[in-house]
Formats: sequence, C-alpha cells, structure tokens
Amino acid sequence: MSYKAEYVAEYFAGFPRSLLVREKRAPMSSTQSLLVEGMTCSHCVNSVTTAVSAVPGVESVEIDLVPDGRSTLTVIGDDALSDETLANAVVGAGYTPVSE
Repeated sequence: MSYKAEYVAEYFAGFPRSLLVREKRAPMSSTQSLLVEGMTCSHCVNSVTTAVSAVPGVESVEIDLVPDGRSTLTVIGDDALSDETLANAVVGAGYTPVSE
C-alpha cells in the first residue's frame, strides 16, 4: 500500500461508509405474479419470458412451468407495472393469462 493510500485509509477510519461512497440506489420495485395457461414446454417459457422482459420497467422474469396446467409467472419490476400491462405481453406471446 502506498503512503497516500495508507494516509487516506487512516484519515477516513471511523467514518460511516455511507458518507464516503455514493451508492446508486435502485428505484422501488415490486413482485407480481400471474397465472398463465397454454404453456407446455421450455419454448413456451422462452416466448413468454422474452415478451414480458421487453415491457419497460421489468427487471426479471421467472416462470414455474406446469405443462398443460396453470404456470406461474413472477415478475420483479417497477411499482408502476400493472397486471394489465403484463397480461397484454402474455397475450402478445400467444398465451392466456387467468385470474385465480
């Protein structure tokens, strides 16, 4: 460690990290789930994942596939995402969102 690095480390010792480093904070996010009918395979999962991921504000998409049943689509994204917006993306991929 150089003299300068040692001096800086010693000088800032005891200060909270939040005062020393500006951290970028993510906007508020939420988790939403929808049931989807008609998915039978990994190609179906890929189609829905691609369509929903293209929606602005979506951070991640996860699908619990239940072949020939109701699969669960879980989306993490901005608070502003509505169920209707996500359902439209699912319909656009060729599948049917259902209410519980």
